[in-house]
Amino acid sequence: MKAEINLPSTAVVLSLDPRLEASIRVAVSLRREPFPSDADMRIITCSTRAGAAEALARYVGQPVLSIVLVDVSPGGGFTLDDVTLMARQFPTIPVVAVVPRNKEDLEYEALRAGACDYLIKGVITPSIFARMTRSAENYWSAKSLAFEGLEKAKTLAQAIPIALMLVDDRGIVIGGWNPAAEEVFGVARRDALGRPMPAVKWTGKEETAAILARAVAGDSISGIEVQCRRADGELIDAIAFFTALYEGDELKGILALFEDITQRKRAENALRDSEVRFRGVFEGSQLGMAIADTNMRIIHANPALGELFGCPPEDLAGVMAEELIHPDDEADIASRMSRLLRDRISFFTAESRYVRMDGTVFVGRLLATLFSVSLEGPHYVLFALEDITLRKIAQDQLEASLVKLAQTTEGAIHAMSRVVEMRDPYTAGHQERVACLARHIAMELGYPKDAVDGIYFGSLVHDIGKIVVPGEILTKPGKLSPIEFSLIKAHPEEGFKVVNSIEFPWPIADMVLQHHERLDGSGYPAGLAGDAICEGARIIAVADVVEAMSSHRPYRPSLGMDAALDEIVSKSGILYDPEVVQACVNVIAVHGDRALMGTVSDLNGEMP
Repeated sequence: MKAEINLPSTAVVLSLDPRLEASIRVAVSLRREPFPSDADMRIITCSTRAGAAEALARYVGQPVLSIVLVDVSPGGGFTLDDVTLMARQFPTIPVVAVVPRNKEDLEYEALRAGACDYLIKGVITPSIFARMTRSAENYWSAKSLAFEGLEKAKTLAQAIPIALMLVDDRGIVIGGWNPAAEEVFGVARRDALGRPMPAVKWTGKEETAAILARAVAGDSISGIEVQCRRADGELIDAIAFFTALYEGDELKGILALFEDITQRKRAENALRDSEVRFRGVFEGSQLGMAIADTNMRIIHANPALGELFGCPPEDLAGVMAEELIHPDDEADIASRMSRLLRDRISFFTAESRYVRMDGTVFVGRLLATLFSVSLEGPHYVLFALEDITLRKIAQDQLEASLVKLAQTTEGAIHAMSRVVEMRDPYTAGHQERVACLARHIAMELGYPKDAVDGIYFGSLVHDIGKIVVPGEILTKPGKLSPIEFSLIKAHPEEGFKVVNSIEFPWPIADMVLQHHERLDGSGYPAGLAGDAICEGARIIAVADVVEAMSSHRPYRPSLGMDAALDEIVSKSGILYDPEVVQACVNVIAVHGDRALMGTVSDLNGEMP
């Protein structure tokens, strides 16, 4: 049983001889092979190349078997050049030459010109047409697969990020040159074709000609690092690949690929430079430094760390870091290390004790940080240790001195406060009560402890200037005369003179001078207004009024806390700072009269 032969669905006949189409139709009608019906085959006769091209264009890329017959016989009107033209223009459509009888040389030339088969004009029988059809079908199948593969290869070449070009054995670009090559070398494809490939500086001693010769000889050249020069003169780093492409024994070209690794090389060089710099800093640092694994085993130590522990740095390699920590501080460092490794925190610092090789102990400040040489590589711990023993001793001595100084300052201020009370027994305790209330107002406002302390001490001596006021005026039970009142009004300035001669860590002299100034400028002695009045003085002013109105005086009984609060609230924003007033109201609401009670020793505690 004969195999089924598929008849071309479309036959385009290039001929000026109408008899050719007729003979083809006769051969089809007389065929014995199980061809499809005549209706399934279209025969189109064209007298020009343009007409044939227009007819064939509709079938390019379609899954149907088409064929073109070119009449190169006398009277046909076409030549072997037309055979070549059709074969190149439509590479997936088989071309058959129609030749005259007894012209074997023309038959051979037709095949060389690109025809897949030939027909002898005037001798087109069903069997001959069937042979031609088999040849055409085989050609069509092979070319379709080849064309499909070629198109896929072209698509891949266009998409890959590697510069691709096809060169001859002299290095002249004859094809390829994909978009990546345009970007890498800065040359458009139209300008690259027909010119030498980019200049290459090889890492070895070979020249480009020798590399190409090796490729032609069959060597597969891959993974060579080279430097190529772009059109703008810039040198780029690349990895080069060369392989020769043959069709039979014929060299079709040398496929050259260049992978641009410039950025990678720069990153590698930068990393290498940073490693060199790090090693220089590491080895030359005055701080003791060590690199350890995540198990706390020291891998490398610098000379400063060896000196710190009294041994050569190489002796510390392999030592567990916890062996160098004082036993009483080991648990704290271990806890911090656990968090560093578990939570991947950036770093931690700690002050702890360490034991030298000779058994002596020193205090060190440790900084530990986690790092990795690559994104996926193992992690390491970098330790930096500074001996702060002497600094710690000095710090402890300074703190002890400051405590003594603070105690001395407190005692001096308290003594100054008692001097005023001795001259004015009727207002005994006034300054201390004002100080207690002022302290709580400052705390309510969120002042830091040091500022709260300063306001407290300023309040304790805010009336120190009254030591120059005659005692009979201070103790007078009745209303003061204008002259007597003017003497009283002088006490802020007199107090300033006394306090300003003493160096305090707080602006106590300003508080004393300004505690009778008022927000609207109606106060004394300078008539200051708004922010010109220091914060401590604004707090003392409110506390002073509340204490004076809520306490008994020789010339009147207590007006009560409610009256005192009404006074400062009604004058809020006029005479008194609104924020201070509100803070005072809040303090009294919580503590009541207890806000005015306390002693110097209560500074850091709650109200009794």
